[in-house]
Amino acid sequence: MSMENVESKSKIINPLQPVEGPELIFGMIGPVGSNLKHVCQTLSKELKDAGYDPHEISVSSLIKLVYPHESIPEHEDKRIEKLMSLGTKFRQATVDGSVLALMAVVKIREVRQTATGNPNVPASRKAYILRSLKRPEEVAALRAIYGEFFFLISAYLPREKRVSTLATEIAKSQGKLPDADRFRSKAEHLVSKDEEEEGADFGQDVSEAFPMADFFVSADSRASIKEGISRFVEILFGYQFHTPSKDEMGMYLARSSALRSADLSRQVGAVIATPDGDIISIGCNEVPKALGGQYWPSDANDDRDFIRGYDSSTVSKSQIIRELIHKLKEDIPDAIFSEGKKEEEISDYLLEGTGRKIFKGTQIQNLLEFGRPVHAEMAAITTAARLGFSIKGTTLYSTTFPCHMCARHIISSGIKRVVYIEPYPKSRVKDLYHDSVVIDPERLVEDKVNFQPFVGIAPSRYLEFFEIASKRKDDT
Repeated sequence: MSMENVESKSKIINPLQPVEGPELIFGMIGPVGSNLKHVCQTLSKELKDAGYDPHEISVSSLIKLVYPHESIPEHEDKRIEKLMSLGTKFRQATVDGSVLALMAVVKIREVRQTATGNPNVPASRKAYILRSLKRPEEVAALRAIYGEFFFLISAYLPREKRVSTLATEIAKSQGKLPDADRFRSKAEHLVSKDEEEEGADFGQDVSEAFPMADFFVSADSRASIKEGISRFVEILFGYQFHTPSKDEMGMYLARSSALRSADLSRQVGAVIATPDGDIISIGCNEVPKALGGQYWPSDANDDRDFIRGYDSSTVSKSQIIRELIHKLKEDIPDAIFSEGKKEEEISDYLLEGTGRKIFKGTQIQNLLEFGRPVHAEMAAITTAARLGFSIKGTTLYSTTFPCHMCARHIISSGIKRVVYIEPYPKSRVKDLYHDSVVIDPERLVEDKVNFQPFVGIAPSRYLEFFEIASKRKDDT
């Protein structure tokens, strides 16, 4: 970086400048074992360097305020398990997945009272770091309250490394550090529970909250944390020479492509790019049309699912369940059957009503074969083939982790790397193609297709962060 650039940078974030600054709120998400504490410490230091006064609020400390008489064990595994259980218990008692985030809001108001004398008046150049959020409702509540001044940061660390780190922490807390491997099963249990607490309403749900971030940082090392957080803060405060990375641009285009979809279940986008970042093709999950491509709203023969008025995948699953009910009806005298309901009514109850939990996670519920839309990844692959472009050695950006059906074509087409944001728990990629793919690798594996989580500025803030910088360039 030239001296001119350094001078320009210092003028923008010089902490000695008497410039008023808005109150900022940072929500932090990090799966158990991801070293979120160091991420928060690094963010705090960078904010101080930018002339802000950071104040960290620990969500786990708020749980202790709710249950002051509950003893918290010293051993790390039992401590984490206890806090998870108390957090779930409190959310269930209040029937509110956002309640702990709302308690953090109360804490912020208390700090405001001290700083400004009025809890309704934000303190200038004050930043609050909320560690750590666990559910999507918490994120939604904070965004609704603080709007553009709320920033969600998700810290990523490969799962295997998280398990190893947590096992070491558990062993250390028990004075058995040399035997860390003995605690891997406990660490695995806590990592899985943290991702999604099965069978518990309002339980841990980091896997759903994580992809909602405005910024994703690699917590693989202190150096990667420092590099990522420093760049994020500099962009946030208007440093005009940070431009999008290849991955940031690729994922932004994938997200933009997703908006073309009118799929009745979800919008997914994909982009295929060369190693140099040149875009080869894009795709979204949408119904294909004759002679190539997918329907556009201007097509006279537009026959997408929303025009038909139903999702063929849901209809097919309903038919399968009805067939199953018909065959089991006489053998399982359950209250559901004893009420004399028709098979169609029972099927609707199990698929869309309060009984949908019965089939949640089953292979019937996860069937993908009967949907009419081409998946986004497949749309991008077939578009490249239709236009005559080779995609061997390329990177595919997808807003969601690919399903096993797309994975088989990703592998066979020669794509080298897959970058995704949203996890897809029911994908069977790892089970079916462990010989050809590696998921969340600590480093790139040359002879396999590498599936990696996205790191960088999220598509949701891409224009805001980078377009503002370009406007400032015009002003200089």
